[in-house]
Amino acid sequence: QSGPRRTAVGAMSSRLVGALRAWRHCKVSDGTAEQWKHYLDLCGTWHGTWKRFAPGQKQSLQPQEQFQAVCAPCVAVDGESVHHVNRYPPNVAPKPGRLADGLTEVDFGRYDKSNFLTPFGPHSRAAYGPGWAVMWPATPQPERLAVELISRVGDQRQRLVAMWRGQGEDSPTLSMVTSIVESLDKKPFLQQVRGDGDISAEENWYPLHASAWAFLPWQLKGQDIQVGLAWQGKDDLHGIIADIAESQLRSIQVSES
Repeated sequence: QSGPRRTAVGAMSSRLVGALRAWRHCKVSDGTAEQWKHYLDLCGTWHGTWKRFAPGQKQSLQPQEQFQAVCAPCVAVDGESVHHVNRYPPNVAPKPGRLADGLTEVDFGRYDKSNFLTPFGPHSRAAYGPGWAVMWPATPQPERLAVELISRVGDQRQRLVAMWRGQGEDSPTLSMVTSIVESLDKKPFLQQVRGDGDISAEENWYPLHASAWAFLPWQLKGQDIQVGLAWQGKDDLHGIIADIAESQLRSIQVSES
């Protein structure tokens, strides 16, 4: 890595350390109605720039494809259900769907108060708070574990999806990362990190692009997973850190915004 890039990453780490000290621990509501309200607040038609990363050499991330897509969990008129449909370029759609206006429309189904806390089926869990969400595996399988973080401020939203895979008795290692930068009113411009090639971490924080960083353990030990997302808003650093232990959300730390 070049000197200027290492300096930039170091400066980012110093800013993160200072900002994270001010982030507060947040209690997850025990009430379904309260979490449902927070879930609805994260819905809408989100225009996003998606960027994927694969594992590189020496615990680095290797940038892969980047594309524009729409994430549209839309709330019913009565506020009692949500129909979630995403629209992707055909070559990157995660599963088959119908073609509409040149994009592949993938229907992820309907959610209500009976299933929004298990968004990917009974093997998954979710928790929602004011401007944030976490999704994680309820019954971790060493061959595949995935966590998703969502952080919203105003009409801006950022998401992080990370996956770890393992074989046999090997501890799961990081296998895929997706950074998603979204806006309600227009397609956001995603500014690249300076420099070419693989992206290395500083204290487990990976600079995914010029305004977002992900805290990602390279290898999981036991059933503990700590994942974080920090992103630069107009004035402050926003984000969320989730600590998951034995399939339970042990703690949540969020920015004050």
